[in-house]
Amino acid sequence: MPWWLKIRKRRALDRDLQQEIAFHREMRALEEKAPAFGNETRIREEMRDMWTFVWLETAFQDIRYALRGIRRNPAFAATAILSLALGIGGSVAIFTVVDNVLLRPLPYKTPESLVMVWEEKPAQGTRNNVISPANYLDWKGRNHVFSTMAGLGYQTTVPFSEGSSPAEELGYRSVTPEFFPLLGTRAHIGRVFSPEDARPGAARVALISDRLWRRRFGADASATGKVVRIDGAPATIVGVLPPSFYFLDRDVDVWMPLALDPSNNYRATSGRFMSCVARLRPGVSLNTARTEMAAIGQQLATAYPAFNTGWTATVETLRETLVHNVETSLYVLLGAVSSLLGVAFANVANLLLSRFSARQHELAVRVSIGAGRARIIRQVLTECLVLGCIGGLGGIAVAYVAIRGLMSFAPQDLSWAGNLGIDIRILGFAIALSVVIGLSVGLIPANVASRSRAASSLQQNQRAGGSGQRLRWLLACAEVALGVLLMTGAGLLFRTLVRLQASPSGYDAQNMLTVKVSLAASDYKESAARVRFFDETLSRVRALPGVRAAAAVSLIPLHGIPVGTGVEIEGRPDPGPGNQLGTAVRVITPGYFRAAGIPIHRGREFDAADNRMDTPFRFIVNEAFANKYMHKEDPLGRRISVAMDTKNPFGEIIGITGNVSDGTRGSRNRPIVYYVHAHLAFPSLIVLIRTAAAPESIALPAQQIVRGLDPRVTVSEVATMEQVLADTIGRERFSASLLAVFSVFALLLTAIGIYGVLSYTVSERTHEIGVRIAMGAQPSAITGMFAGKALRFTLAGALAGLAGAFALSRFLETLLYETSPRDPFTFAAAPALLIVVALLASWIPATRAAQLNPVEALRAD
Repeated sequence: MPWWLKIRKRRALDRDLQQEIAFHREMRALEEKAPAFGNETRIREEMRDMWTFVWLETAFQDIRYALRGIRRNPAFAATAILSLALGIGGSVAIFTVVDNVLLRPLPYKTPESLVMVWEEKPAQGTRNNVISPANYLDWKGRNHVFSTMAGLGYQTTVPFSEGSSPAEELGYRSVTPEFFPLLGTRAHIGRVFSPEDARPGAARVALISDRLWRRRFGADASATGKVVRIDGAPATIVGVLPPSFYFLDRDVDVWMPLALDPSNNYRATSGRFMSCVARLRPGVSLNTARTEMAAIGQQLATAYPAFNTGWTATVETLRETLVHNVETSLYVLLGAVSSLLGVAFANVANLLLSRFSARQHELAVRVSIGAGRARIIRQVLTECLVLGCIGGLGGIAVAYVAIRGLMSFAPQDLSWAGNLGIDIRILGFAIALSVVIGLSVGLIPANVASRSRAASSLQQNQRAGGSGQRLRWLLACAEVALGVLLMTGAGLLFRTLVRLQASPSGYDAQNMLTVKVSLAASDYKESAARVRFFDETLSRVRALPGVRAAAAVSLIPLHGIPVGTGVEIEGRPDPGPGNQLGTAVRVITPGYFRAAGIPIHRGREFDAADNRMDTPFRFIVNEAFANKYMHKEDPLGRRISVAMDTKNPFGEIIGITGNVSDGTRGSRNRPIVYYVHAHLAFPSLIVLIRTAAAPESIALPAQQIVRGLDPRVTVSEVATMEQVLADTIGRERFSASLLAVFSVFALLLTAIGIYGVLSYTVSERTHEIGVRIAMGAQPSAITGMFAGKALRFTLAGALAGLAGAFALSRFLETLLYETSPRDPFTFAAAPALLIVVALLASWIPATRAAQLNPVEALRAD
């Protein structure tokens, strides 16, 4: 008979078995010297083993029993399930981010062979620098390790318009025709670039992103072939890229061909502004590619010493480029959530151990009527597995909410992987984790329960102490250790965050609005027209009520690293190839330092007379420039030449200004030269508006002024300077906040664990407490006895946690700012806080023990 039919006919089989056992019992009774019939329960179980797949039947029985147990103990079940849900949910959420950023294959053809090629200057600590187009062309011709190389222009934003619709600012990048075939990317609609698109005189063509195609063109397939205006000039859309396509980040919506002419002397006319992606030839290792490109870099340094001395080429995998800014943060978060999961594991194991210790009498009865050790272990593990699966379901719900929160709260460099979600891969991880945790957490109580002796457990005065009690305290000790580890990491990151926020930026961010204004280069070809537009815009903005000052700058502080180039000081001897002085450059309009709140220490700032095309070149430098290059002389009146154009006349230094944080918080030592707008007329500037009250109120009037002057001009990136400032420390704030949340959960779970262990210890020793009180023990002594025990184990756990934190804190070093990875205050505060919480958690059961009535305590058993 098939096994499923046997299960369906189980009642009839049981009835037949009962009748057969009754018959044999009666027959034995008729025989005078017949041996005892034996254990009927064991006989029934053995017969049932022959009827069915016993594991399936008993599994169903154990699952039903586990569910009944959960309903009978709602407080225990809620605590255990919540602990597991928090641990599993946090782990799944962080694993989702780690999987998308670090583990999942990149969406390109054979992504493991894709690399980025950079230039670097080791003597100055410059690495992963953008490259020269001339060097790129030489690399292509000289290397034997890459099957294909492609170049990318500098990522920026450009005005984009179609028909009579208003222009908008969109992310833009130019690429050589090899780029898309190298990645194995085909157009979703239309085609990608061909070599003819990048030839001199070719018609302007463009590729657009899927999201732009859907948003701007309504997913109309006829969008290919339409003529749009990009940066003020017409271009034909030839294709739409796949929805999943991105490269390095997801901000780019418009791609155009990058035309490089090998006959052009780019070393004389251009600096370094490109990036390069390449595909390794089959069988070529990364180290081989690095060795060959370093050799080519040396060859180019010899061939072009004035441009390449000190520079070399380096290679890294594409994934390394994508994750090098966030890899440490993600591993720290993964370690933190693993610690939280460990705390939840120990907490639930402790709860289960206490629960099964309380059920020793029940388990002893089961053993006495024939249940074997394997059967007891299987039942306990099934109950724990059911608990783990329910906690896993709760964990998936927690993870879903947590992922949405992570993506809304995460900084851009941690959320570049796009829309994260729980797919089948993540769901499989969550299920596997729930099963593993459920089984693992049940091993400890299963082992203890299976070793209990039936005879002694059936005695009313049996005390479950000894190893079981010590094991519960060791688990609580582990919770404390992991909690200290988490809180120490959170404390270090929090102190970094505080110091970053308190670090002087060099400017006044209060009551300041920033508005990016971009002129289409084709509409404003003449520098004079660009200067006039911004002069008129600023004049009208300054006239708005509540505006105290207004000016414009090419790049606001902390909004990225500004353009870097070489600088020459008049009268200084030629430093020789590779030793040229370097500086960052910002373009500003008159009144910028007053609007930004940056002090002028000596000299003056630019005025309206300086901002004219026919005036001599004049410059303002910051203190870092003066201290680094002119510390033994007066910079005012000295003349410098900055390599920013084809002609770079010497100009007088007219002012020295304070340093500002540049690129990242805390970096205020970069030399900076300020150009007046007329002498380097960038078409895109960021307008700074200093207000008397809330700057948000000026946002709409300022935008209306710009569009009123020219509807073709785009306005974007409207934000207060305080918002910009907050974004620059987004990664630090994100990591510190998550670790703080994990620490709070760990603290709560640890308190629950210590409370539960001590409460159970008090209940186990009720009789002993009654005897002590009856013999004259004072309540304070009883309280001290239990609180002291909790304190001893807490101190042991805290010391273990401090040792772990001391060993692991060095991995946080790259995430810290002006904070030692072994900061004494943090290493003292974290365990102190946890010890206080542990004492508070132990005080309630310890006090309850001291208040026991000795008569009732002695009658308890």
